[in-house]
Amino acid sequence: MVKYFLVISLFFSSEIFSQNFKKVPFDELEQFLASDNDTLYIVNFWATWCKPCLEEMPYFEQIGLEKKNEKVKVILVSVDTESRWEASLSPFITKRNVQSEVWSLYNKKPGDWIDRISPQWSGAIPGTLFMINGKKYFYEKEFTYEELIATIQSINQ
Repeated sequence: MVKYFLVISLFFSSEIFSQNFKKVPFDELEQFLASDNDTLYIVNFWATWCKPCLEEMPYFEQIGLEKKNEKVKVILVSVDTESRWEASLSPFITKRNVQSEVWSLYNKKPGDWIDRISPQWSGAIPGTLFMINGKKYFYEKEFTYEELIATIQSINQ
């Protein structure tokens, strides 16, 4: 019960910027990443300036819509710098009508948190973390829709 309260409080404690993304400090993200439940979380790390990230984003959005009645949740974590939030990130989310939950890390130094997401992660984006029942699967690659479906099916077996 405490774990669920922690996850719920994380969602409400983060600052909302322009009503279309949450500013999340890494320590709160880390608490969320430590959660252990039967929902499959697909946490995609991306940026507005990353072409492969933008090319795969519609597939994450599609998965989020297709699986909205299942225990699957897509969270898009922007690694755009704070200086880009107003000029790039917020308008991007609005223009693309992003439906998935969007978080943006703040007060971050990549060297301080990349290894804590996954020791296998070089820090290149896109990077995607799949989490379910305390298990984590990290991929440093651009996904196609078919690869996302296959990965979800493989993890859910």
